[in-house]
Amino acid sequence: MKKYFYLTFILLATTAIMLYSGTLNNSIAIDGKDENKLMKQPSKFKLKSRTEILAGFEELTEFIQANKLFKDNQIEKISITIQDDFEEIATIGYRLNADTYYECDQSVTDEAYQIASITKAFSAYVALKLNQEKYFELDEPMLKYAGNGFKPDGNYANQISLKMLLEHSSGLDNDYIQGTSSANFFPGTKFSYSGKGYDFLQNCCENITHKDFSKLLETYFAHLIHKKPFIFGFSIMYRGKLHEIRSAGSSLVTTSQVVSHFFSEVARSDPHYLDSSITQKIITPSFRVNEKLEWGLGLSIYHTTKGDLIWHWGKNPEYQALALIYRNTGTGIVILTKTKLFSDSIIGELRKLAYQAIGGTEEEYTEHIPQIVSTKLSSE
Repeated sequence: MKKYFYLTFILLATTAIMLYSGTLNNSIAIDGKDENKLMKQPSKFKLKSRTEILAGFEELTEFIQANKLFKDNQIEKISITIQDDFEEIATIGYRLNADTYYECDQSVTDEAYQIASITKAFSAYVALKLNQEKYFELDEPMLKYAGNGFKPDGNYANQISLKMLLEHSSGLDNDYIQGTSSANFFPGTKFSYSGKGYDFLQNCCENITHKDFSKLLETYFAHLIHKKPFIFGFSIMYRGKLHEIRSAGSSLVTTSQVVSHFFSEVARSDPHYLDSSITQKIITPSFRVNEKLEWGLGLSIYHTTKGDLIWHWGKNPEYQALALIYRNTGTGIVILTKTKLFSDSIIGELRKLAYQAIGGTEEEYTEHIPQIVSTKLSSE
């Protein structure tokens, strides 16, 4: 409830300032930032200022309440954390009540959600730390480090390096359940998003350190999570049996605040808790997908007219998520959802929600993200 009253106070204070000044074009100092400078960006780049973001929560709530696809797909709860200048400025939650009406509920923001494929970004940091600690090299074949877990076979198995796994050029399938265990092309020559690649990565990390992957995550992110839920693995019922899912590609369970904190740390040049030499590798282009999209060693980099947009999405059967941050301004958003149904359309709606909350450009939200999501499989 303290969060709710704090947010309400900010909204009322911001509205009062706007009414007093008469226009957003006046210079308003918030946390040392000159909002007048932010508002003078070219019209094509419509990223919202902090003032606009904080003043727009009523419209954001109306957008969620009016969203038919959210209700049709039975999205039960939504946790949203928004960043500006690489810091959290608001966290808000919504819950679908019995009357199919979304109401603000801050308690859902303290709950843990499966972040699905966004897990890969955290796992990439772990792997790069082990590389830094000389457990394995970035460009050497990983097969010799594999233990009893998943590992590739076939002619190309011994060609797959850590770099290829992190930039999704290994050639391994994305489908965790039905995919083959051999590379579909010569590793390093094409981009092909791979879930199985991270299972192979997990096998190597656990085998060479003799530690469970959960322990590695806890070790490297202890100072980042600030006592928030941070759980590796979850259970699901499948054909009448309870199965434990523990995958470096999709099994992290945490809050929108933790994901937001991670993205802010990765995107900034001077992270407070993470190793900057590692975070820079995660967001430095390593493999070109097309003229505007490249993949770093862990996250996607989309080149916009005003700098790079760092992002990833997640899609598990009952949880879908989207996280993004603009590298030049530190403006970003994390959206985590819990739903009863599994639908490809939900990611598209989360994209619209992000646009509603923080702005951006039409191209980023209507052309780029759907193009990549459409290549993903239902088992992610």
